[in-house]
Amino acid sequence: MADLNLAPLVFGILVLGMDFEESIASIFAAGNHLPYLSLGNLIGNTIIAIAISFGIPILLLRPEIDEFPTMYYMLLVATGLIVLLSTILTTNLWILGLVLLFLFLFMVGFTLNYQRDYHAELVEREDELREFNLIQFFKIIIFIVLMIVGGDILVNNAESIIKITGISESFFGLILMAFITNVEEFWLMYKSTRKNQLELGISTQIGKILWNFTLIYGISLLMINNYIISLNLIISAVICLIITIYLVIALYRKRLYKRDALVLLAILIIFVAYNFYAEISL
Repeated sequence: MADLNLAPLVFGILVLGMDFEESIASIFAAGNHLPYLSLGNLIGNTIIAIAISFGIPILLLRPEIDEFPTMYYMLLVATGLIVLLSTILTTNLWILGLVLLFLFLFMVGFTLNYQRDYHAELVEREDELREFNLIQFFKIIIFIVLMIVGGDILVNNAESIIKITGISESFFGLILMAFITNVEEFWLMYKSTRKNQLELGISTQIGKILWNFTLIYGISLLMINNYIISLNLIISAVICLIITIYLVIALYRKRLYKRDALVLLAILIIFVAYNFYAEISL
């Protein structure tokens, strides 16, 4: 991060927030005509990421939050509303897909502008800036290639598991695949909180959600375009919007309490319990 002269917020939003494994899995699922797996993975992953990545560290620690750009909070709520709308209006989804892609470009532009301001302040304090490390660049490229291959394998195995076990596509996406792709986010948030680098941890989680709900969800909607309406997906999207709004309110007051952790984890329990009940009732 220091070698690239990136602000912690920018590094979290644009670099660590890029969840390649989950993104590739959802795009491959959309391309393989598995809309509930694709969209459900993104919705379920967001609920689990917020509840676990914020809830558990808050129970163990009591972090104070520095001021965070309000624009990201507005984008979180706006994308959550669009995601909910996409589960209700399930035709001509390319329109909503384009809107989300526009919001992605807006987010990137806003973040780059933040980086320019940060860079200008850095130049005032330092005579020389470290140059970009070419080895780090190749490591990133290799990582992306591995994630693409891993995403393809994950979706192919998901199709097999669904056929063999009889588990519904929406349940697999909302619960199982979402949990699988969320372990590293929790550890990153926990470690950043322990090391007093909360800005990096929070920006990474916000970046992950916005990355998934703008670029990846937008691309998936363009590929799917229409599907049969699903009550499970609608209710899950409602839960996702509720937990997102609660998180935004908690972060906006710049202090997270244990009661916030309990609320977030309670919402997660409701989400998982409902989907288990819906799966058993099939």
